[in-house]
Amino acid sequence: MRRTKGSRLRLGLLVTAVVGIVVFGLANTGHIIDVLAAWPPQLDLFWIGVAMILVLLGNVARAVRTKTVLDQARPGKLRYHLDALAVGVLFNILLPFRAGEIARAGVLSRRLRISLLYTATAIAIERLLDVAVVAGALLVFGTVSGLSFDVLGAAVPMLVLVIAVIVAFVLFVRENRVLMRLVFALTGLLADGPRARLRMSSWSLIHGYQALLRSPSQVIRYIVAFVLSWSGYLLAVYIILERVFTTAAVRPVGAGVFAPFVFPETLFGLPFLSDYTVELGLHLTAVGALTDPIWVLSLAFVIWTVLNLPTAIYGVVRLFSRSFFGRVDDDASAGTIARLDRSQRKDHELSSFVDSFLRRDDLAMVMHKLEMTSDLEVLRFFKGGSDAVTALVRDDGETRVRKVVPERYREKLAQQYRWLQKHSETPSMVRALSEADGPGYYFFDIEFDPRMATMFRYVHTAPADASRRALLHVWNVMFDHVYDLRPEERHPEALATYVRDRLTDRLGQAAARHEQLAAVLDCDTVVIRGREYPNLHRLLADITADERAWSDLETYRESTAIHGDLTIDNLLIDQESGRVLIIDPSDDNQVRGPVLDFARHFQSLWGGYEFLNESDQRPEVRIDRAAGRAEIDFESYRSAGYQELSEWTEALAAERLTPSELRSLPFHVGLLYGRMLSHRVVIDPDTALVYFARSVQFLDQFHAQYDAAALAADSRPAEKP
Repeated sequence: MRRTKGSRLRLGLLVTAVVGIVVFGLANTGHIIDVLAAWPPQLDLFWIGVAMILVLLGNVARAVRTKTVLDQARPGKLRYHLDALAVGVLFNILLPFRAGEIARAGVLSRRLRISLLYTATAIAIERLLDVAVVAGALLVFGTVSGLSFDVLGAAVPMLVLVIAVIVAFVLFVRENRVLMRLVFALTGLLADGPRARLRMSSWSLIHGYQALLRSPSQVIRYIVAFVLSWSGYLLAVYIILERVFTTAAVRPVGAGVFAPFVFPETLFGLPFLSDYTVELGLHLTAVGALTDPIWVLSLAFVIWTVLNLPTAIYGVVRLFSRSFFGRVDDDASAGTIARLDRSQRKDHELSSFVDSFLRRDDLAMVMHKLEMTSDLEVLRFFKGGSDAVTALVRDDGETRVRKVVPERYREKLAQQYRWLQKHSETPSMVRALSEADGPGYYFFDIEFDPRMATMFRYVHTAPADASRRALLHVWNVMFDHVYDLRPEERHPEALATYVRDRLTDRLGQAAARHEQLAAVLDCDTVVIRGREYPNLHRLLADITADERAWSDLETYRESTAIHGDLTIDNLLIDQESGRVLIIDPSDDNQVRGPVLDFARHFQSLWGGYEFLNESDQRPEVRIDRAAGRAEIDFESYRSAGYQELSEWTEALAAERLTPSELRSLPFHVGLLYGRMLSHRVVIDPDTALVYFARSVQFLDQFHAQYDAAALAADSRPAEKP
């Protein structure tokens, strides 16, 4: 039978516990016997019991501390945190270097199904605060009792280090620019999987602790639990010093502050710690706190037993229980997951958002701020190739899709909102709900229908005739309800502006940010998947100089309204009813006509646009500067489903477009891939050259049509790359 992750972790902990108990017993039994042999007094067992109860109550408060932080990621029962704490105490006894905290973090991460980094950081911060308390107490009590600086010296750098780490963490949570970019740079050295997980967890840390700090009730709860936990521990130590020993050998309470932290290390026989213990005992005897140095070990043994043993025994019992992981695994898949529980998700859209956030890109910072400062809950992010962030959100209890841009892109997105409002009565058009401005950003909301699936998925799962019917409906809507076509004529100025603004200028912007793209653009030719092409600047020059090609591009039917981004990605469908929904218009192009909407369609069907968006495969690139030649190799991202559907759509385009518009299609597809480069080099620079290669292929395909033999043979576009 295949073991679950929980059962494997439980088995590992059990084996470690059994081996640790055996090793601990063999290594330390002699030390314990020596301590007990030198034990002169009797103990008051009643007060030992009281002290143990106080410690257990303190542990409950400690579990509440951890729960308060981790509930920001995923709420869990207090019992889960108590179990993990007990296991941690057990392994702190059995293993050196506080390794029990690692076991505790692993148990909580598995039981709650949240990021290990998040749980480990919560526990680390908790322990750092504890170290600050211990070091501070040692300094205070040691100074009052006249403890020498040789003994106190270790507490000073420890306290300084702890404070420095906590300050750095606070700065990170407050989105310090330097620390965020440092995390981004360091994680960038890792492989894709670990890099994505660590960045996601880093964002979760910021998100979770900001949510905690913005909630006064949660902060108060944490502070109260912190005070109660230490009150329980210190009161237990006080009772041991004042009530448990039936002798007056121990007087100042300060002796108990450091004793519990000496004894466990002394048991392991570390020489420098043993010397430290002797020095401490001699000092306390000299100042009259103890009647004999042996009392340091005697006190420490009792205090250590009270602070650790009952909790460790509970940990052993729970660890050997079959329900320790099994029942929790069942519970973990049910219930409501808090908004922060994203650290183990692998969707590409969320990873891209997190990358943008750690780079402190405007949009990501705006979206994060919106979620942190309002009742907004981001449920998921949608991929996209624009300057907007698109997310499914829950705002005031209503689920909707929200598109957000920085203020400098406001007009472009507002134009989309106005377009949707104008076409609100158009069949199959998504409905815009509302718009709003905020400090430094603009957004609008559109309706969300959970029954809708992507057309991309539908095309690859439904029968081909069903996909054709859906796309035919889309084009009927566009021609019957959106386009107001004018007679075909030449538009030289619009075309020149379009090519300059949307291709030439954007190539320059992209090359300025992508060194490898700039190097490829400097070459005369580029070999793409084994075939050599003139480079993009040569293709553009040839196309511009070809009177027939440029005349076809200038000649088209104009419409005052087009969709402008009619890719397969911007179509949704109800798979049960077949109802289609058209989303995300982008009617801001200088070339305005059905030729551009068909080009967007073929951007998907010919170029495999949706496959490119989903892929993170880096192309193989080789540049021979001396020969002026670059090579780009990548896998083809065009499915058989797209191939079949593109042939049908080509026939439809031949019916709906004029011959010059039809011949222009490959050029516009190539331009659309090229215009995306200025955005791709920012959001995913590793795959940008694939989009460049697609642009070259389609521009070359367009120009190849103007061979006299090809024009005489067929007016349809040539074979697709």
